[in-house]
Amino acid sequence: MEFLDLSEPIAINHQSADALLDSDSTGRAVYLPELKNLNLKKTKFRKIGKLRSYRKLEKLNLAGNEITDADLAARDTEGGGLEELVQLRLLDISDNPITDVAPIVRLAERKLGFEEGMNPFSTGDRLELPVSDLEGLGGSPNLRLAPANVDPDLVVIASNTQLSPTEQARLTELGVTLIADTSSFNLHLINGLNMISLPLDPGYELNARSFANYLINGENNYQPIDGEPDFNISLIIRHHHRVDAATGEAIGGFETYLPEFDTNEGFPITGGEGYIVNLVSDTPAHTVNVFGTAWQGENQPITGPIGQSPSSFGQAPWAFVVAGQVPAELPRTNFYSVNLKQGDQLIATTRNVSSNFRLALVDMSRQPVVYEGQNLLLEIVDNQKRLVGYSNLNLRAEDLLQAYVKPEIRYNQIPTLTRLLQNYPNPFNPETWIPFELSQQAEVIVSIYNVSGKLVRLLPVGFQPAGVYTSQDRAIYWDGKTEAGEQVASGVYFYNIQIGNYSKTNRMVILK
Repeated sequence: MEFLDLSEPIAINHQSADALLDSDSTGRAVYLPELKNLNLKKTKFRKIGKLRSYRKLEKLNLAGNEITDADLAARDTEGGGLEELVQLRLLDISDNPITDVAPIVRLAERKLGFEEGMNPFSTGDRLELPVSDLEGLGGSPNLRLAPANVDPDLVVIASNTQLSPTEQARLTELGVTLIADTSSFNLHLINGLNMISLPLDPGYELNARSFANYLINGENNYQPIDGEPDFNISLIIRHHHRVDAATGEAIGGFETYLPEFDTNEGFPITGGEGYIVNLVSDTPAHTVNVFGTAWQGENQPITGPIGQSPSSFGQAPWAFVVAGQVPAELPRTNFYSVNLKQGDQLIATTRNVSSNFRLALVDMSRQPVVYEGQNLLLEIVDNQKRLVGYSNLNLRAEDLLQAYVKPEIRYNQIPTLTRLLQNYPNPFNPETWIPFELSQQAEVIVSIYNVSGKLVRLLPVGFQPAGVYTSQDRAIYWDGKTEAGEQVASGVYFYNIQIGNYSKTNRMVILK
C-alpha cells in the first residue's frame, strides 16, 4: 500500500488518535513499509516519532492536529524523529500552533546531505572542495563541505501557524519551498493616545497583557531590545458590548487594563474590535511590525451617532481612567458605588464594587475629558448611601501623560453618635479648626458668638455625609474674622453647631 487516508475521523480523541498507526480495526499491527502518501489531517495525531519507520513517505499531511513544538520535535524510543523521513517532498503543518521549525530544519539538512546542526547557509563563508581534496585534513572544524544537494526538494505548507518571519527564513535559506499565508503590517503609534485594532491574526491568542508587550517588542519574544528608545504602554481600553438583535444597539461599557497595576492577563484581543492604547515614549512615534494572516469570521456593526471630527490633539487626553480600590477597612462581602464628581456634577459612576474598580472617561469625537489642574472628588458609597471612602484629586501633567490616575482613597469612618469636639489649637491666633462627628448625613451650620451673646460669624458648612470630620482638610475652618472681614479681639468666644435636632456649644479662646 502506497496511500493511506485517515483524515477527519468522527468522534476521535487524542488517545485513540495517537494509536492510529499501531493496529488496524482487527487488532493486527500496522506495517506499511511501502507507504508514500499519508493523510492524517484533523485526526488529532501528535506522535510524530512513530513516523520514522515510514522512510519512503513522500507526502505527509499533519494539518489541524493541535501539534505543538514539543510534538513536532518528539522522537521514538530509538531516538529517531521527523528528520528520518528523507524521502519526504511535501509536508503540510497548517492549522497547528507551531512556532519552532528546528525539526524541519534538521530534515532539510539531512536531505541536503549535512549532518544534524551543520547548516551551510547559516553563517559566514565556507570552503567548498571535493571530498577527495580534503583527504588527510582530519575533518578540520574550520572547513565545511559543500552540500551534496543544492535543493532539498521539500515543500512545506504552513498556513495559519505561529511561525514568525525569522522562523520562516530558517527554512527558505535552506532552499525549502514554503507556502504560508503570512502578511505584514506596519502599525504606527504616536506618543499619547491611539485608536487602533489588531490588523492581522498572529496565529495565537493575545490578551491585554501580552498585547501591551507585543506593541513594544513585536516578535522579539516579548523581551526588551537593547539600545531601543524607552517605550511603555500605560493603558488599554476596549468597549466590550453585545449587540441587541432587535435594535442593533450596543449594550455594554468600557473595560480597562493598566499593565503597571493589573496582575491578571486582562481581556482577550481579537479582530474586528477597536482599542484605545496610550503610548508613553521619549520619541514622538513608534512602529510595530505585525505579522499574521487575515482575520476570519465577521463583526457586528452597531448603530450610534456619528462622531465629530477630531478638533483637539493637545496634551488634554480624550480617554482617561480613574482606577482604585475600596479602603481596606471595608468588608469585601459588601457592594459599593463609586462616584466621580467635579463640584456637584456627576462625571462617572460604577456600581456593585467589592474591591478594585475602574472609571473610564472616553470621548469618541476626541474632545478632552480631563485637563491639568482639574479638581475632582472620588466617593465610595455603601448601600445605605453613606460615604465610606473618598479622595480629592488634582490632576497633574504626569497623570495626563499616563492617561490614568490611581489615587489613595481614604476610609471615612461612620461614627455611632453625632457630636461636636473641641477646637484646635485652643487658645489660638488667628485661625482654628472645629472638628465634629456625624452619624448620618445632614445640614451643618456653625455659629460663633462673643461673651455678650452677639453673633460674630455664621459658617454655613452645608449638607455633609456621615463621617468623621477631625482632620484639618475636613474640619470646619475659622480664620478669626467677623462677617465684615475684621479680625476679632482677644478673649473668650463660643461656637455652636446645629445638625438637625442636635445642637452643642463649646468655648474657645483667642490670645494675641
